[in-house]
Amino acid sequence: MVADVSGKGVSSALLASVLQGAFQFAALNSVSIEDGMSRMNRFLSDRTKGEKYATVFFCTVASNGVMRWANAAHPKPLVVRGNGELIPLDTTGLPLGMLPIAEYTAKETQLEPGDKVVIYSDGFSEAENEEGQFFDKNGMRDIIRDSAHLDCTAMHAALLKRFERYTEGTVLADDVTLVVLEFGSR
Repeated sequence: MVADVSGKGVSSALLASVLQGAFQFAALNSVSIEDGMSRMNRFLSDRTKGEKYATVFFCTVASNGVMRWANAAHPKPLVVRGNGELIPLDTTGLPLGMLPIAEYTAKETQLEPGDKVVIYSDGFSEAENEEGQFFDKNGMRDIIRDSAHLDCTAMHAALLKRFERYTEGTVLADDVTLVVLEFGSR
């Protein structure tokens, strides 16, 4: 799970902590992704009345490579195939906590050994260079494609290196999250 809570400060940090605990609890109790997302949405809506919300990408990966996910308006993660093909993982619902009646669906895709999943926050993709241009419009996907042959640790390092060069001399306006997962064979 990767989440990005609206706002800043103590209340947003507490909300992120509550989300993490709730999703861990749901995972331990074998709640379906759809049900877990809907429950969390109602929980947040009841407590924040739409004033706080969170974008969330939640996925599970089975040992056979079947990845199930739901995306509550989080920036679209990318499945990266070994040949550099990028497959965006679409949004499947509204941010959690925005509307109590929102519904969430889960989708699935088959991962092959060596496939990676790149998950990031908008603070990563929308970071600006000195000319005010977003990183996702100027090189983010290129470096992902170019590093498709690398393992997840090396891809993560390559992305961070390019990100740091791209944003050098600017003040970041948002927090930055970057996770690279890799599916391997057993």
